[in-house]
Parts: sequence; C-alpha cells; structure tokens
Amino acid sequence: SGSTKVAVVAHTRPNEENRSSITLVPPPNELVCAFCDDGGEILLCDGICGRSFCSQQNCMEKLGLPPRLWYAFEEHRTPFHCPNCLFKRHNCFACGKLGDLGTDVFQCSHSKCAKFYHPHCLERQGVRVANDAFVCPRHTCADCNSAETE
Repeated sequence: SGSTKVAVVAHTRPNEENRSSITLVPPPNELVCAFCDDGGEILLCDGICGRSFCSQQNCMEKLGLPPRLWYAFEEHRTPFHCPNCLFKRHNCFACGKLGDLGTDVFQCSHSKCAKFYHPHCLERQGVRVANDAFVCPRHTCADCNSAETE
C-alpha cells in the first residue's frame, strides 16, 4: 500500500481498567504485535508479511528499529517494511526457521493469510505443494480435508 498505517487497538487485561480506543485504520493485518501479542499503538508492515509491531522498547529492539524511528514512520506516514520483507527472508510458520522467499519458503495462497512455509514442512502435514502454490493447513478442515470458504 502507499502509506504506512498506524492503528490504535483496544487491549485490556483482567486487572486493568476497561479502556476503549479506536482503530484508526481497519487493516487486514493482525492488530497485535508480532513479538509480544499486545495491542496499543501498532505500526503495520506494508510488505507482504502483513505483520504488526508495537512501540515497546524490547519489541523495537527485536525488530532492529530505534523507537524514535518508529514514531517518524507514524508521523510522516512513510511506507514501512520490516527487515524480513526488506530482505525477502521469512520464518516458516511450521518450524520457525528462516528461509529465502521463493527459494526456501513460500507464502500461503489464501487471500487473507500471510504465513510462510517450507514445502517439506507442509508435506509432513499432508499438504500438497504444486508449482509453489498451496493453501496452508490453517484453512483446511482436519476432518473432511475441504478448504475454507471466505
């Protein structure tokens, strides 16, 4: 997409007051941080991974992004691509190992999925990969093996 989206998401914990907030942009991405699963101010990757990241210092360190730079992306609405999308290296959702996009790992073909897999990891789960295209097990019924309909 052409500009970075920042969403503010409601997130409460049992011991906290119920605070409501507004989603500024209703993105298709997950609205919790990819590292800590927390909500709040979220910076969305404009790359193909569709991941979201919060501004907590430890999460920014994992991302390799200084907090002041996070706020610069937010303020200037500059397109943001996480390091994985920049270098086209993504973690397999099944085994967690990093691989090169299009060589080692491939993205699920489902329109609302942004998960990546090694073909051999999918084959172990009974998913047939044809011409590097597949729908991951997250969208297939384990009982009848039929694909999810949107």
